[in-house]
Amino acid sequence: LEVVGSSTEGPAKVVIISSVMGSIAENTSGGHYGYRTAKAGVNMVGKSLSIDLKDKSIAVSLGESR
Repeated sequence: LEVVGSSTEGPAKVVIISSVMGSIAENTSGGHYGYRTAKAGVNMVGKSLSIDLKDKSIAVSLGESR
């Protein structure tokens, strides 16, 4: 993963807004397969980015809307 540019405004941050519908543990109603799959993928990207960018001191925040 290559990070382009640098921040002069302080520490860099990435904010990702997802949905609780991407959570496997919170799925109690089923259905909405495409949407749930897409949101689960967004959640995985956020998790992977947080691991890959940790050494570069870039914070990754994954928020869920309900």
